[in-house]
Amino acid sequence: MKKVLIIEDDSFIQEMFAEKFAKYDAITLNARTSAKGEKIAKEEMPDMIILDLVLPDGDGLELLKRLKSNAETKHIKVIVITNMDSKEKMEEALSLGVEDYFIKTNESFMSVVKMIKTYLGLKDAK
Repeated sequence: MKKVLIIEDDSFIQEMFAEKFAKYDAITLNARTSAKGEKIAKEEMPDMIILDLVLPDGDGLELLKRLKSNAETKHIKVIVITNMDSKEKMEEALSLGVEDYFIKTNESFMSVVKMIKTYLGLKDAK
């Protein structure tokens, strides 16, 4: 069973992902802050992290740098989903090794879910 950590301060978005991934027989873990997300990532070692860059306690890119520089967490796949439409932020995130970078307002929820399913090799639950 795959584990997906959603580091996002919007509870509605967290709930949407949790509901969708439950249908694919995946476990979702939620964090609303970078500190909580980092703690859960280190304790649970999820297969993927869905990361917002704008968090109440700091910049998601700083968290991404810490995760990718840590020997235990650097292998975790990360997809950035944010409203931060900045070429510089996108290039920095991609250079740190994220799988993909989505602007929330530019992508449909289902297209993002489909991409995550592909990265994780998720199949519909039977």
